[in-house]
Amino acid sequence: MRTASSLKTTALIVLAAGCAADPVAGPGSATALASVVAADEGRATGTHLVSYRAGERGGARATVEALGGRVVREMPQIGVLQVAGLAVGGVGTLATSASVAAVAEDREVFARPLPRALRAAVASERLGVQGTDQRGAFFYPVQWNIRSSGADRAWGPSGTGAGKLVCILDTGIDPQHLDLAGNVDPSMTISGIALPRYASDVTPLDYDFHGTFIAGLVASNGIGVASVAPDARLCSIKVLSEDGRGTFADILFGILQAADWNADAINLSLGAVIDAKEPIFASLVANMQAAVDYANARGSLVVAAAGNLGVNFDEVPSRIVHIPSMLANVVSVGATAPFNQSSFDRLASYSNHGGVRTVDIVAPGGDLVAGGVTEDLVISACSQYARSLPFSCTARSFVFASGTSFASPLVAAAAAVVESANGNRSPAQHEACFRASSQRVGSRWMYGAGRLDVAAALACP
Repeated sequence: MRTASSLKTTALIVLAAGCAADPVAGPGSATALASVVAADEGRATGTHLVSYRAGERGGARATVEALGGRVVREMPQIGVLQVAGLAVGGVGTLATSASVAAVAEDREVFARPLPRALRAAVASERLGVQGTDQRGAFFYPVQWNIRSSGADRAWGPSGTGAGKLVCILDTGIDPQHLDLAGNVDPSMTISGIALPRYASDVTPLDYDFHGTFIAGLVASNGIGVASVAPDARLCSIKVLSEDGRGTFADILFGILQAADWNADAINLSLGAVIDAKEPIFASLVANMQAAVDYANARGSLVVAAAGNLGVNFDEVPSRIVHIPSMLANVVSVGATAPFNQSSFDRLASYSNHGGVRTVDIVAPGGDLVAGGVTEDLVISACSQYARSLPFSCTARSFVFASGTSFASPLVAAAAAVVESANGNRSPAQHEACFRASSQRVGSRWMYGAGRLDVAAALACP
């Protein structure tokens, strides 16, 4: 971790009352079930993912071009072409080509809905750098998430994430933020958006705030906020635009690229709800699973947010899935939060849940409900380039927010901590460790294996 000398400055703290959607009641009817899918299902992008048969990449490309389409990007690791410009009739013809195994309509994926409420406050000073033990960070006293997850008890000579790479697939990162400067590897910082919708899509910088916020939770300099793995390196692959939207195609590319960069952990604080049995989605889910399996085989742990609809997905038909969190070989993370700074392991009001097929473990994500206080949220870094918020941030700004988006990176960072102390582990070993070491804080039917305990995970055999 590279840090600066002690300084005096003014830090703007932006207080956001959540990045989670309003909870949706558990579906008990076809109408309620439809509302769950409609609330989170992404729009079609007009592009397609073409899975070609073994040895048929050239043939598939030629067929696409003959039908008036163009190949935007190739993903040979999983045998997929990202294609634009196909007419409706061309899609049907392409699907019957001898060189093509399947054609999937690409869809949008969300990082999170917009915050429900906003307000701001100012702190007039900050402390200097405190090193690996980050209890001296200015906002550490309100970082209940770091203490609740046992991250502070894991700080020590070896449990810091040193030498480990955590890749964040999100809206980008602000690498000049005072708590991130020196932690983001510039050789592993790119935009993975193939078809830009905004001018900002071509740069890896964060014109939202979501990715920068997550980065601060994983590996900060301990100046404003403390983090789980202070000495880990950060990789940033922008797959979401400044409006928090992206595509499955760009996320596929991001997972594959992070795996090829030998990421120790990959964080996906994004997702969409789809009906996996619908023909237009079946191949899309298969492509996502193939990318995850590729990363898994290369030793990259894939961690994903469980989503913010407040739904128990164990109680809905199995065809309705939140992707990517409910894929195999993905650690799915729900969110916990205190109420009025007590009962810190309550299930967050917005968190998707269900310990059978929905959530593997839970981690602190914050919440703000009637009677609660701002400190019940989670605080982290804000990007100076942010355009999605109704206020300006600087390289010294911080924001309070909530969501399963901010529970997931604690688990990804914990993997870096465990490996830095105990040596490399396979993704399956990581998942088994987190399940065994998590603290039971409620029913397995709601919380999965329990709440993340980073310090306890260090003791896994």
